[in-house]
Amino acid sequence: MTIDEDSGIPIWLQLRNRLIYLITSGAFAPGDKLPTVRGLAAQVEVNYNTVSKVYQSLEEDGYILSKRRQGAFVADVSDKPG
Repeated sequence: MTIDEDSGIPIWLQLRNRLIYLITSGAFAPGDKLPTVRGLAAQVEVNYNTVSKVYQSLEEDGYILSKRRQGAFVADVSDKPG
């Protein structure tokens, strides 16, 4: 996953859109565990708080489920439009 720092699109939104694409395209299946917030932040070289914001947004929109002490998992989005 890469971030385009020269894009006019905020980093958190680029990351959010990429994760939504991976979830809705089937690259991540329902129930798959996502990288930890810290792990993904290190992987894409962004601030921990940026990834945390993305995960919170994805959870609010029903794309992922967070389980305390277990991590974030892909929700079943087969009935979501787009």
